[in-house]
Amino acid sequence: MTSEKKITFLPVLRKVVLKVAMEKTKEISNCLVLLATYNGEKYIEEQIDSILAQKDVHISILIADDCSMDRTVEIIKDRYANDKRVSYYINEKNLGYSKNFMRLIDRVPLYKYDYICLSDQDDVWEADKVISGSRKLEENGDKLPALYSSNLMVVDEKLEIIKTMYNRDKIDPDNPLESYCTGCTVIFNNSLLALIKEYPMEKVDLPHDYIIKNIAQFCGRYIFDETSHIKYRQHSSNQIGVNDTHKFHRRVKKFFQPSYHNYSNLYKNIRDTYGLTMHERYNDICYAMANYRSELRSYCKLLFTNKYRKHTFSDNFAFKIAILFKKY
Repeated sequence: MTSEKKITFLPVLRKVVLKVAMEKTKEISNCLVLLATYNGEKYIEEQIDSILAQKDVHISILIADDCSMDRTVEIIKDRYANDKRVSYYINEKNLGYSKNFMRLIDRVPLYKYDYICLSDQDDVWEADKVISGSRKLEENGDKLPALYSSNLMVVDEKLEIIKTMYNRDKIDPDNPLESYCTGCTVIFNNSLLALIKEYPMEKVDLPHDYIIKNIAQFCGRYIFDETSHIKYRQHSSNQIGVNDTHKFHRRVKKFFQPSYHNYSNLYKNIRDTYGLTMHERYNDICYAMANYRSELRSYCKLLFTNKYRKHTFSDNFAFKIAILFKKY
């Protein structure tokens, strides 16, 4: 009697063990981190080490150095030469951070990795950063192009906390005119990777994260995580940061300088490239933004209606002024 129970029980046990093992293996995602560097010798080791310390995922790092003039490449070569998870190359000429990231994305083969992550050179990632984002994306499935980004904990050079980047009460990720998508928090799937590769490289003249976020929102899904999984370091060498004075000065300077780098061009590029795959609910705003400088109806719609507005009073005021003078 006892032996008969063993005979019937063992095959069931094997099936259970096999099922658990398969589910456990499936949960471990293969993730590629794209890291753009430029004169980042001061913090690059701390950044890379925090990426390699990610838990519950398989991590690889591809670094594109944008012709650094300090010891950045030397540090990468000496410190990580024997680590097969880390590879790098040096651009033939300086591209600037946006084109450097977009070229990195273009180099990634489709479906070799489960998820693609972007990284700056001077932050520190919490150990659960990638797994938190990839699980959010897994809930979405692989068919729909999807982009994940998160809140940030802003810290100083010594990693002392300054503030949380975004106030939860003021977050409206469904508004296409708002962007809570900071590049160093970005994770996306292969479906979105395929779409990003279609964006014309010669027209990359805005921050890469804003371009990627709009492609995802108009053609797929944008997921915002209110929780921070990263220490977003602010220091004197930041190319883009959260310093309000610097932000205001940059806005004023940009406003009075002639430029073809208008956000309306982005919406025009998105319509030209992805028109047939765009969500119908965004057709109106995308058309208005693309044509307001040449079409009175779209100009008036953006200027006088509250349907198209930024969330905060100051941001919305700046937006309306930019529309008024056709500078957006």
